[in-house]
Amino acid sequence: MKLKSDFVTGPYQYLTSWRDNEDPAEGEFYYKIDTKGFPQQVTTKGTTILYSTGPWNGYLFSGVSWDRMHRELNFSLEFTNKGVSYGYETLNSSELTITRLKLNPVGGTERSNWPNQEQGWHTVNLHPKDLCEYFAACGVNSICNINKLPICECLQGFTPKFQAKWDSHDWTGGCVRRTKLSCDNGDWFKEYRGIKLPETSSSWFNRSLSLEECETLCFRNCSCTAYANSDIRDGGSGCLLWFGDIVDLRTHTDQGQEIHIRLSDQRRNKRDLSPKRLPGIILGLVTFIVGLTILVWATSKHIKGMKLPKPVKKAIPWKHMMEKEGNNLPTMFNFSTIDIATNHFSNRNKLGEGGFGTVHKGTLIDGQEIAVKRLSKTSRQGTEEFKNEVKLMATLQHRNLVKLLGCSIQQDEKLLIYEFMPNRSLDYFIFDTLQGKSLDWTKRLKIIDGIARGRDIEKNGKSNGNVVLLCFIDLAHCVDDHVCDQKCKSANYLAGGRCKYKTCCCRG
Repeated sequence: MKLKSDFVTGPYQYLTSWRDNEDPAEGEFYYKIDTKGFPQQVTTKGTTILYSTGPWNGYLFSGVSWDRMHRELNFSLEFTNKGVSYGYETLNSSELTITRLKLNPVGGTERSNWPNQEQGWHTVNLHPKDLCEYFAACGVNSICNINKLPICECLQGFTPKFQAKWDSHDWTGGCVRRTKLSCDNGDWFKEYRGIKLPETSSSWFNRSLSLEECETLCFRNCSCTAYANSDIRDGGSGCLLWFGDIVDLRTHTDQGQEIHIRLSDQRRNKRDLSPKRLPGIILGLVTFIVGLTILVWATSKHIKGMKLPKPVKKAIPWKHMMEKEGNNLPTMFNFSTIDIATNHFSNRNKLGEGGFGTVHKGTLIDGQEIAVKRLSKTSRQGTEEFKNEVKLMATLQHRNLVKLLGCSIQQDEKLLIYEFMPNRSLDYFIFDTLQGKSLDWTKRLKIIDGIARGRDIEKNGKSNGNVVLLCFIDLAHCVDDHVCDQKCKSANYLAGGRCKYKTCCCRG
């Protein structure tokens, strides 16, 4: 596979997504090499960048995982006077015969291998993998680290542009400098290591300069805000300069590079802490702390027993709201992971459809089978109802309840990921003439008991055994009417591998 781009006219050989899973017409997502500045790999929706794997560093694009890629593939980016050409080839033909890269209809990229001696594709890499891979997830002049909470923080010398929004995990406003650059001998450069370089559409590069020459060039240009080597091979070479805001900087997961960010004169802060002024500063600080302590103690009595007003509802991710409420959250899946697991929610994988949406069967990369409840975008169930269902199912884990494995809220979707019950639903056995013969009354009573305990746990948080008769009547009612609109219907009872029936969302 080759991706090609001209320095003047732009990309002319690139990947395009399908319109949807069934329609191979050109979609709205593109995977290409951007040559507006130093070459970088991007996924776009129209002209808007959604994901970027960063600029080329001599080995590969800086945001790509080094360990896996170096074991399997050899990447190359060829520079000419007119443009660039990017491609790759397998390293060990005896172990890996075919590899492919696909851009799916929702904008995600999938790399798959077809090993020798096997029949079928194996997905080995998906993008985006996490929130930090989304373009400018933390706004400008910030860094994203998926291994920290919160994942976004301002670069040294910067502060959130909108502090209240930043505290509410709305990072789109990014960060601004605490002190403007003075553009004199006082400015200096802060080194960051192990990161994916920022996007380079407004950058300048020279492939023959050293890092020291690169620093000198950046220092002399008041608009230059950062510099780095453009090629990290053999100790590093080449010069890459950034101008203006730093965009899409993130911590690398397994390797990364170095970048030097320009900061303002810090000697002003050092003068503020000179020996002559230090005693006064300490005395003022101690006085302030003592006064604040007295004030808090004096006013605490007046607010005891007061009913605080209900806080204003903020537009913050409900995941963080649930964390503050002290709930144990299930796994947060990436939408691209579930999309691939369900074959892009193919009709062949559909298990059923209810009042709130559809249920699809899926298989994760590790082979685990799952059932995915996909909330319809026209459903009346909003974020609060979805949040409550996740909280309820995460809390009520029991052998008589279908286990909730996780959820996803990306791409404007609301997904619930459950364990897959291989023996289908109860109505498959009840209303099928042949299958119904396999249910003698001993099995039926065990089924009723299991369902009753599941419903009692779902309603009360524990089982007391007093609802068996009620559930028997309710189940009989569902059987007699054979109506799919009942609050609790036989299709909502699923059979596990040993035909142990479990309750699954009797509200749907």
